[in-house]
Amino acid sequence: MVRIVVIGNINIDIIAFLDELPSIDEGREAKDWRVLPGGSGANFSVAARSLGADVELYAAVGTGTFSKKVVEELERAGVKVFGPLKEGEQSMVFIASTPKGKVMYSLKGVSHSLRPEELPERFGADVVHVATKPPSFVEKYLSTERLSYSPGTYAFEETESVKRLVGRVDFLFLNKSEAMRLGLYPEPEVLPREALVITLGGKGSLVYTRGGRAYYVESLKVEVVDTTGAGDVYAAAFLVTYLTEGDIIKAAKAASAAGALAVTVPGGQIMLDVQSLKLAASKVGVREMRKSPTPEG
Repeated sequence: MVRIVVIGNINIDIIAFLDELPSIDEGREAKDWRVLPGGSGANFSVAARSLGADVELYAAVGTGTFSKKVVEELERAGVKVFGPLKEGEQSMVFIASTPKGKVMYSLKGVSHSLRPEELPERFGADVVHVATKPPSFVEKYLSTERLSYSPGTYAFEETESVKRLVGRVDFLFLNKSEAMRLGLYPEPEVLPREALVITLGGKGSLVYTRGGRAYYVESLKVEVVDTTGAGDVYAAAFLVTYLTEGDIIKAAKAASAAGALAVTVPGGQIMLDVQSLKLAASKVGVREMRKSPTPEG
């Protein structure tokens, strides 16, 4: 069984579902709303566990009622939760979600209080995935672990520090905006040691490999309910499939299919069915592009 350690956040997502976002000083009636477990680390962990990986999530955990509830739900999904206990509640994310995308506002709670020095010095996992945490969490394990990084907002908040990590991590997952900020789209000059993945929303994704190959991966056409967490689910399916199968194209197909399935349900967490994912992945097209650049190091 593949063992994945995840370093990330456990949040509480409060999601309002709208047909379209309002303008300034304009109100809109929500079609529905939900309070759900969230956070990039938690979203990734649930998806990876549902695909058969042994998953350990390291996160700051609050003492509040909401915090206890979301941790219990993660553990019911088979995710092992570790990390320091902090006074207070998990961070909350308020999400206005439409079929075309979303806007998010966060209220910081204990989720963001985790520090690198509170984590073990070594994990010995098949891969350590750092999900929307500062570059310092990646730097701690550069010499000891096989590393995957989804910087999320830190691609904008700590751009130069994230840039310095590109050629030093094994896997890097970005959306188009993050990749542009880091100078990796449309022409990446530097690559991670194994794969750079750039998601393009409903337009598919790009995968650049250490072997000098680049692929365009199609997206499946689905009815979009909520895009929250789709990138996290994509990354989970990619890593679990790649670590299990050792095939970058199979990983890319599974990831694209998983991301598509994720947007058909509300919230950022989805328990993927392996057989359903394989069937969906078989419908994903992959096209090889020009030769990609050579990775650093």
